Amino acid sequence: PVRLVVPLDWDHVWNEYLAPMPSSAAAVVASSSTSTGNTSPKVVWQVQDGNARNFRCRLDEGIGSWTRVFAIHTNADWCKDVTEEYLTHQRNGGRADDNNSDNVVERYEEMVRTARTDASGGVTQAKTTNGYLLARAKLSEEDVTRELQRAVKDYGTRQWWQLHG
Repeated sequence: PVRLVVPLDWDHVWNEYLAPMPSSAAAVVASSSTSTGNTSPKVVWQVQDGNARNFRCRLDEGIGSWTRVFAIHTNADWCKDVTEEYLTHQRNGGRADDNNSDNVVERYEEMVRTARTDASGGVTQAKTTNGYLLARAKLSEEDVTRELQRAVKDYGTRQWWQLHG
């Protein structure tokens, strides 16, 4: 399976694909899921394109910031806010290659936070305020994930003006 990845306040999209979990990662997940009591099957989404996998580095291009990153699929369980995964090193469970220092990661996180607080949208690449509006509404990553999943489940079951309950 393939899912679409959409960064907010940016003009670029890409795909992730479902891949077998490497055995070393499976052992880590198995031990962590046992300790948390979570026994649901784990999926590993991978990105072929290095520019997409290391999307956080695009913040250094000087053309503006993005504010969040969403993964979209027709399976609601595979829809979520994946912003933190794109800001995080693979060694820490994220998508990005492990070739940057933690100081660089903190700088990228600060750039995204700054864009989320810009009411004008001027610091974003697309000059839009989507991330600002979500931050202003105090929607967490979990809130956004829940709304994305609900939208997929509700798609085609209501008229456009009907709110979900």
